[in-house]
Amino acid sequence: MEVSSLSQLYVFMVSLGAGVLCGLFFDIQRSLRKKLHAGEWRTALEDVIFILFCIGITLSVGYFFDDGAVRYYLILGSISGALFYAAFLSGIFMKICGKILDLIVKLIIAPAKKIFKSALYPIKKIWILRKRFSAKRRKIVKNIFSKLKRRTKKLKKRIKML
Repeated sequence: MEVSSLSQLYVFMVSLGAGVLCGLFFDIQRSLRKKLHAGEWRTALEDVIFILFCIGITLSVGYFFDDGAVRYYLILGSISGALFYAAFLSGIFMKICGKILDLIVKLIIAPAKKIFKSALYPIKKIWILRKRFSAKRRKIVKNIFSKLKRRTKKLKKRIKML
């Protein structure tokens, strides 16, 4: 089956866009990772999600724009688009994404934390009182057991005397 040069060029251009989209997705993940201080497991999970996303985008471009075939120029276009994005657009987007995330933290996350802390304040106080009460209760139970020990010792002495 022959594919025209114009069709190949069209698929190549679309795959360039897919590569840029993959780079954009990677930068979004990278900026979230920096802001949220992701650990090892979360980073590994994000990497797997990124790989699956890129494979899905590439296969979708092949399916919808190249009659279900994944050809070398499709993969070459995706890689070229990702490299183009990394070389020219990534720095700009990372700055923009960092500003957006800072704004989100200031407008949504910081007030939500304050609301959450103030909502938990009564529960925290109750928890502290419960700990104090349980400490007093343990002290009372300990005193009771120590009295019982003394009484049993006295009782044993009386039994031995008989």
